[in-house]
Amino acid sequence: MSFPAKEREPLTDVIVIGAGAAGMMAALTAAERGCSVLLLERNQKVGRKLYITGKGRCNVTNDCPAAEVLQNVPRNSKFLTSAVTRFPPEEVKAFFEGLGVPLKTERGNRVFPCSDKAADIIDALFMALRRARVELVEDRAEALLTDGEGRVTGVRCEHGSYAGRAVILATGGASYPLTGSTGDGYAMAAALEHTILPPRGSLVPLVAEGDLCRRMQGLSLRNVAVKVRNQKKKVVYYLSMEFLTGKFLGANLTALGKYEIYRDALAELGIHLSDLEDAEREPGLGNGGLGRLAACFLDSLATLSLPAVGCGIRYELGLFR
Repeated sequence: MSFPAKEREPLTDVIVIGAGAAGMMAALTAAERGCSVLLLERNQKVGRKLYITGKGRCNVTNDCPAAEVLQNVPRNSKFLTSAVTRFPPEEVKAFFEGLGVPLKTERGNRVFPCSDKAADIIDALFMALRRARVELVEDRAEALLTDGEGRVTGVRCEHGSYAGRAVILATGGASYPLTGSTGDGYAMAAALEHTILPPRGSLVPLVAEGDLCRRMQGLSLRNVAVKVRNQKKKVVYYLSMEFLTGKFLGANLTALGKYEIYRDALAELGIHLSDLEDAEREPGLGNGGLGRLAACFLDSLATLSLPAVGCGIRYELGLFR
């Protein structure tokens, strides 16, 4: 993954921790303004979480005015006002099309790459980093370095320390540890006495009482939405998802006509699909799609203390392959 500069500057202008969407954009912006930039990433590839957004297609933005975006943020839209108004959806579209990624708009004004491949977005950002001469290093940040007066002077990593005039913390939250979002940034910020609010999940399962979910096992309801409004008619909560009920692996692999394929593939790895089905937790009502199916596999493998190497599902053009 790394493409280091020919000669490392002893002091980098800007160090960015995390090569996700935010980190790559921050690194590109700093480089465009003439700064030397070092981008630190713990994974072998950049943009790991981008690969699974939009069910593998990457929902880039929504084709609507910035004001409409803010109107549809259920809580604390002021937090996003600066970012959304300075880089509105039309500029987001122009940015990626300028990087050579043709875009299309689908139902609900959702914008995707015409190829339906999130990898095209990641590759475009990666190549932009190379053209901007951003130094990309595979290393895991452990702590922020400071001087005697509390100013940040660099980053200590697993394989060495890096000095910088400024550090941008773009490590993401703790939502998806398999992609590298393990909450490291919280600890680094807290060590410098920043106040960290307890993180709360924004994408979570709904669990129903009784046997309703069990009786509806295997049922899929698409394009389901729930809106909660306060007394002023403002939407304070919005839920949009594909509902999948009951245990997922067996019923849905069968529905896809892939049960035997995955049973045989797992058997070659010494894993019995029936064991995964038994280990799968009862989800109640949950978010559907590729991520849901992959999560069932990974959760079940983890429950059985089995490695996930060699077990995967590729999603292309709306089909499981």
